[in-house]
Amino acid sequence: MGQVRSVFLGLWYASALATSLVAGLKLLARDDSPGLGDHYVFAGLLWACGVGISSYFAGLRSRKYPVLVGVLSALLPPLLFVILFLPRGGTLEFDYRPEPLAFGWTPTAVTVFFALSLMVIIAGAIGGLAARSELVEYATNKELTLGVRRRHWLWLWLPMSSWACAMPSAVYLCWLLLASMWHWALHPSIWFNWRWLLFFSIGAVTTYLPYTLLTTGIEGAWQALARGRENGLSALRVAMLFIGYGYGVAFFAVWTSVLLAQWALSKLPIVSDGRPWWVFF
Repeated sequence: MGQVRSVFLGLWYASALATSLVAGLKLLARDDSPGLGDHYVFAGLLWACGVGISSYFAGLRSRKYPVLVGVLSALLPPLLFVILFLPRGGTLEFDYRPEPLAFGWTPTAVTVFFALSLMVIIAGAIGGLAARSELVEYATNKELTLGVRRRHWLWLWLPMSSWACAMPSAVYLCWLLLASMWHWALHPSIWFNWRWLLFFSIGAVTTYLPYTLLTTGIEGAWQALARGRENGLSALRVAMLFIGYGYGVAFFAVWTSVLLAQWALSKLPIVSDGRPWWVFF
């Protein structure tokens, strides 16, 4: 029964984290289209990341068959989808129509589905393999998974989903920071523009701040939950620290800094006839 519970843990967290990551991407891109959205390649990669992380959690909980549990956690959703939605005629029918990729080639919805299925299975195997590694900072045994008592995993998907939703914006802003610095260096005409000078003195910090706040908040919340009691903290103190770090820092502060960073970047003059290649959304 322990292995079955591990598989169900992986399934539940995979659905929560993957959908939250994709929701964060669509929020970033202001995309309200159905399915994975217009940016379905990025969405597929994020979906695979969510499944891989969840398979890692499930593999740690399993301990005995981490790779098998990780693969099953990733494999069952596509199989269930086919069983439930495969028409009797033998073809998959979708209302979703993907946007064209490079060179005008447009994949069918079936192609996207099977490519995504392959990606998540590979991600599940990688997550299971990672769970076999003994290089884990927090204790994992029959009572604990990453230092957290197993009963807490019944609700941890809630804060994790909020963190996952913010992750695409935080990572994308780091990319924009690096790409904008490269753009500035290649165009001497904007070297002494006051907006760029102000950005590099103050604005660059705000662009990197969301990622820093997110990782700091997650680490602080996990540290409080995993080691708070053994460090002599009361249950109320642990709860307050978890809420403060997990939601105060890793949610509210992150989204506030995301809005500030987007505003700062929108004021920069760009040397381009249209949207620069490095601006995806």
